[in-house]
Amino acid sequence: MKKTLLTLLVIASLFISCSSNDDTPVDTPVDPIIGKWQDLKTIYHLDNGGVYQEDETNQKCNFLSTREFLADGTVVHFFYTGQNDCILEVNDYEYFNWSNEGDGNYTVTLKRADINEEVFTEKAFFYDNNNKFYSKDNDTGTANSEPFTGSEYHYKKI
Repeated sequence: MKKTLLTLLVIASLFISCSSNDDTPVDTPVDPIIGKWQDLKTIYHLDNGGVYQEDETNQKCNFLSTREFLADGTVVHFFYTGQNDCILEVNDYEYFNWSNEGDGNYTVTLKRADINEEVFTEKAFFYDNNNKFYSKDNDTGTANSEPFTGSEYHYKKI
């Protein structure tokens, strides 16, 4: 009887000592938007069927601009203007926030001192192992003196 009891205790202790460790941290995936992104290129879809691309070769200062998406849901934005003498513009954001709505859709909410709050949702298309992404816009305007409908804004992680 003592031998059977001792055997049961040994077996029970093996199950207890081999149980899964609940203290093991679970890997939480990091949102791919988190990080510092630099403007890479803008592609305008011209109404005549062509495309016009702006990048650092023809818009040097704009492509020094960065956006840093922080894990706390805020954005730090540095915007440069000018053609040859690049000027860092002062951002007067009261707030600039982002949230992941799922399926690559991100909502951005920002407020500057001189304008009303802006809220928009865009889909981010990640590529190059999540080191680049672009978003599409259905905006209209003129690029290189040509009317366009729709554009793509490309960014690279730095």
